Amino acid sequence: MKRVSAVTCLALSLACVHILEAAEVGKLGEKWIYQQEGPRPMSNPPATVEGDRVDEFVAVTGEGEGKRWQIKSVWGKNDETPSIATIDSRLRLHQVEVGSVMTISFTPPTPTDWPDLKVGESTTFETKIAVMGFEVPLQYEVKRLADETITVPAGKFDGCRHIQMVVTGTDPSGQPNRTRYDHWLDSKGHGLIKEIVVSNFQSDTSHRSVSSLKEHIVP
Repeated sequence: MKRVSAVTCLALSLACVHILEAAEVGKLGEKWIYQQEGPRPMSNPPATVEGDRVDEFVAVTGEGEGKRWQIKSVWGKNDETPSIATIDSRLRLHQVEVGSVMTISFTPPTPTDWPDLKVGESTTFETKIAVMGFEVPLQYEVKRLADETITVPAGKFDGCRHIQMVVTGTDPSGQPNRTRYDHWLDSKGHGLIKEIVVSNFQSDTSHRSVSSLKEHIVP
């Protein structure tokens, strides 16, 4: 099984948790299927995705303040390292498990949505990820761009919130690494409609990944 970097795991976790709804977080078996263009985000070397990306709400654990929800992301039919992200009722990311390769924890837990940002506003956030005995600081630059109408295989979605994040960390060799995420989120409850991830942002080795909603299944 191939190893993936800590920043790779961060990319996967951000991708899947943005699909959730703040009111109920999600329902067991709820699933989002995306048409995938380009390689798996942050894979090194870029890993081809054969088939669709599928995000699924798979488990609930704990009670009260300790209640946690888990979302599994599978990238194509040959994915050997699906990721499982764990979030709380405030949609903060606590950890990500990537296959049997590694578990990543976030201190403090990382927001996965920015509902208080108005169009044109921006904010920053800092956290640390702990993985395989190492700590890596991450810096987020987040801004809300103008709302947009988005057309994807699942149809036309009006008034989608457009959130853009640039996450800066370090790769396993200690070199700076930047990833840009653009998320378009439906205002009527379908979750993440479209995502564009530019890995190694503004470098000679950057690559682009696009996920476009094909189907949202609610059990």
